[in-house]
Amino acid sequence: MGAPLTPPITVLREARALISSPEKWCRGSQALDDRGNWVQGYHWKAVRWSAFGAIERIDCMSITWPLACLGDAARELFDRHASEVNDQLKHADVLRMFDRAIELVEAA
Repeated sequence: MGAPLTPPITVLREARALISSPEKWCRGSQALDDRGNWVQGYHWKAVRWSAFGAIERIDCMSITWPLACLGDAARELFDRHASEVNDQLKHADVLRMFDRAIELVEAA
């Protein structure tokens, strides 16, 4: 038996905290290193993350439900896919999407 998965609410809260500063957030890549090179969200060299990359950084084995909630929030708020919100809208919109996803998990 494997290790227990991180609860979705924890993944979402910690991922949001990770990208709460615009300097820690990126577009168009899961994550970037300190030279601006693309890396996986869970890579030890990552210093900036997209919404997906931040979730992957917190727990790459517990992404299904947090990503589904993020997608629900993106559609509800912006009528877009979560990746479109991350890559085409503002940092504040990404944080708003996370906040709504957290509300959805809390209400479940």
